[in-house]
This record gives sequence, C-alpha cells and structure tokens, in this order.
Amino acid sequence: MGTHVKLTSKGKTANIIFYNDENNKPPAFSMQVLDELDECINLINNTIKKYRVVIIESNSEKYFIVGADINSLQQIDQNSIEDWISKYQYVYEKLEKIPLPVIAKVSGYALGAGLELILRCDLIVGLKHSYYGQPEASLGFVPGAGGSYKLTQRIGISKSKELFFRAKIINANEAFNLGILNYVGDKDEVNIYMENLIKDIEKNDPLAISLLKNMISNVANINSYQCYYEEYLASIACLCKGESKKRIKDFLLKKTKK
Repeated sequence: MGTHVKLTSKGKTANIIFYNDENNKPPAFSMQVLDELDECINLINNTIKKYRVVIIESNSEKYFIVGADINSLQQIDQNSIEDWISKYQYVYEKLEKIPLPVIAKVSGYALGAGLELILRCDLIVGLKHSYYGQPEASLGFVPGAGGSYKLTQRIGISKSKELFFRAKIINANEAFNLGILNYVGDKDEVNIYMENLIKDIEKNDPLAISLLKNMISNVANINSYQCYYEEYLASIACLCKGESKKRIKDFLLKKTKK
C-alpha cells in the first residue's frame, strides 16, 4: 500500500506515472518510491531506441507529488539523512540525464521533492489547478534534491530566495509568470498542447535533439568557448551519424517542387 511508480508507453512516448493505491492519499516519496523511479529510468535507458519523449505525471488530479512521505520524514536522523539525500540526488540526476526530452505534466500539488523532481525535467506543463512550492523551511529543512540550484537556474536568485524564505505555495499562473512552467491551461488545452509538442519533437532528428539537450543543460556549467566547442563536436556527430544529410536533401527537394 502507498505510493508507487509505473512505466507505460504509447507509441514512441514513455510515461512515468506516480500513483497512491490508498484512496484519496497523495503520492509522496519514500526510499521504495525512489527505487521504483530508478527502475523505470533504467528500463527507459535500456530500451532508449523505442522512445522519443518521456512524460512524468501523476494519476491524481488533486496531487502530483507532495514531497517526502511523512512517516519517512519522522524516521530520519543524523545517521540516515546522508543515505536519504544521496539517493534523491542519484536518482534525480539519472532522470535529468535521460537522452530524450523529459516533460512533466502537472496536476494538483507539486511540493518539496515533487517540485524538485519536475525541475529536473526539460519542460514543465501545468494544469490551471496545479500548485508549486518548496515549503521545507516551514518544517525546519532545506531542499536536498537540488531544488536550491535548479529553481534558481529557472527563475533567478531573487525570486528563488523569496519562494524559499516564505515557504510559499504558488498557483499555476504565478508559476508560469515566474518561468517555472512552459505552458498552463485547462485539461483539454494541456492535452492539445502536449499532442502538438510531442508531434513537433518526433518530426526532428533524435540525435540532434539529444545533443541539443545535453549542450543546453550544460550552459550554466561551462564558459562560452567550451559551449562553442560542444557545438562543434555535436555538428560533426550530426553530419556523420544523424539524419542531417537526408533532411537537407528532402528540404531542398520540397523547395524545388514549389
């Protein structure tokens, strides 16, 4: 009983779904849930050629993930906190490094480790009734899964500090205006947006997308010269191993037919 994670697929899309098999209880993290998420990531990486996109979502409209399980929090002490934090960081880092676009589709509350999870995704799409927050300070904690770094990367130092200092929970429109969300809408609008987004991604060269993801993700960690060198290496890889030559040829063929 409790929170679990499962992997499903539709076409070339892998879906990582969080759910709580106890009625009306929100999905929350425990060591077991982190292990299940890790296993889903391994399954995707081991069959990577089957997929073009990964979507992370909850089966609950009221809750995405509300952070760590309260029972787990009560059991944490000085001896166990290191294992707990290390596990979070290890699994979240693996999620972030999946060489495919990873999109979070959020309904309900994404709090604490739940927000930290979606901050590791490439794109975040939220329903109008979704809420976001890092309330750790109100419980005497700090984020342990990269939240202080990843949230600051997305919205800047000043706004990040305000959210952390106030332990404030914000709605979807506020999150969009801050830059946390790429898109916000009602259920039908989000579904249409997601369908079009996936179609657009699937039209493009998978190698180029994978290389672009890696380069853009590394921007904060490298200087401009390293960035130029990364682009140089990636351009060679696209020409040698990707679909660029065929795509250019097809593009020119279409142009001559107009």
